[in-house]
Amino acid sequence: MFFLSAGAMVFGTTVYFLGTTRLGPEKASAFIFTVPVTALLFSVLLIGERLEVTTIIGGIMTITAVYLINKSHARQEPID
Repeated sequence: MFFLSAGAMVFGTTVYFLGTTRLGPEKASAFIFTVPVTALLFSVLLIGERLEVTTIIGGIMTITAVYLINKSHARQEPID
């Protein structure tokens, strides 16, 4: 269990830092909110965790929030 969690942490941190360099800090930081959703998906797939309706609604709200944050950043034009 320790090696599984350590591997997931290393993978997640690596992806986050790669995303920060490619997307910029504003967009990449919004994806931190998807960590609980990703953890839930892996717990369902790997250990058979049960999904509750409230959890699904929360996941949808989280993904929608990340989309809206990134969409609002895309609209802003740089100030010269």
